[in-house]
Amino acid sequence: MVIDKLDHFAIPMREVQRMIDEAFSRTPTGQGQRLGSAREYIQRRREEIKKRLTDQTTPPHSFVDRSEEFLAQLPDGVHGFAVLSVDLVGSTKLSNSLDAVTNARVVSVVLEEIAAVAPCFHAHILKFTGDGVLAYIPPPSFLTANDNAIDGALTVRGLIRDAVNPTFAELGYPALDVRIGIESGGAVAMTVGHVSSKRQRDLIGQTLNIACKIQASGAPGEIRIGQVAYQNMHTMWKRGCDRAPTPAGWTYTLPDGGDYPLYIFTATGAILK
Repeated sequence: MVIDKLDHFAIPMREVQRMIDEAFSRTPTGQGQRLGSAREYIQRRREEIKKRLTDQTTPPHSFVDRSEEFLAQLPDGVHGFAVLSVDLVGSTKLSNSLDAVTNARVVSVVLEEIAAVAPCFHAHILKFTGDGVLAYIPPPSFLTANDNAIDGALTVRGLIRDAVNPTFAELGYPALDVRIGIESGGAVAMTVGHVSSKRQRDLIGQTLNIACKIQASGAPGEIRIGQVAYQNMHTMWKRGCDRAPTPAGWTYTLPDGGDYPLYIFTATGAILK
């Protein structure tokens, strides 16, 4: 047998051989990130963010929904995704220190930055949630989707800390932080709503609900990860995860009745080069 030291279970050699045979029968797929160096990208965004925060003109309205376009081509039914729930922390303090129009423009710029980086990690924006974002990464590679989820989450956190907040400090705005929850699994693609008001393609399912609950359980600055996402991440990311304490009132369980595990990405032990 082979021992998995990170997930603490044994794999019989017959299963290892079966996986090898299956791997050789498939065409390799992958979804590498398209951003390049996150540090360089974040530094490049600082001047642009400052320019847009100080520009009082209103840009022309142009409406695009790449998620709707993608989901329109997806057949009804269950599909596997990695899901990210992102919430801005400190937005209430920000809104209390700015007039309504300025606050709306500032939050819009921050959400635009998050939305702009999402496609670099093959993510689609499912919806904006006031001062947050719910995004998903589809196949073809479920394993790589989980890697892109954590990679994208780190980039979003870096954008807030190292591009948005330094600009806020120059302008005298209070700093923001971010909480991010990641989970993976099935979600049902279907059409919701009514033609008399609003009708659209959407994703519905427990995976999205859990991702939002995971995000809400975290402290400011934390990236929290559910068990399924953790199990399907590459080892280089797993080594940077620590088991999180079970949140108060946590109702999600494993099939054996135990608490559904959560992890915090601390980067300790991660192999990121």
